[in-house]
Amino acid sequence: MINKSNYLIDYFPVQRAGGFHISFRISKEFAEFAKQQKLNHEHYEEIGLSAIRNSGWRDYQPLYKICNWVCENGNPTGLLHHVRVPGNAAGVGLEEDFDRLAYCSYNMDGPSQVSAVLAVMSFYFKNIESMIP
Repeated sequence: MINKSNYLIDYFPVQRAGGFHISFRISKEFAEFAKQQKLNHEHYEEIGLSAIRNSGWRDYQPLYKICNWVCENGNPTGLLHHVRVPGNAAGVGLEEDFDRLAYCSYNMDGPSQVSAVLAVMSFYFKNIESMIP
């Protein structure tokens, strides 16, 4: 059964050897529900670009998609796979962690990167949860 609170955010605002850390754990049930949803993927690109620019990169022009989606049969689903932000391959990506899934951070060297990821992910989770009957 899907609950209204299906994700957990872990944020450590102190820079460590691996950079800043933020992760978003979700249940497999939530992931399956999200996968079935029809989303406007271009709207997520707009949200991502706005979040990146508001986080300090005012003139940023992406060279790649900010939001990438899990695909089935060559078609993107409603399950977000990863979010990229400016930096050296910085962002979060979906990984399996025992009985749960998590969007784990990688190469995030500054709070502005974390801020942009948090903005995109919070919009995504709020949108998916609004679709739960």
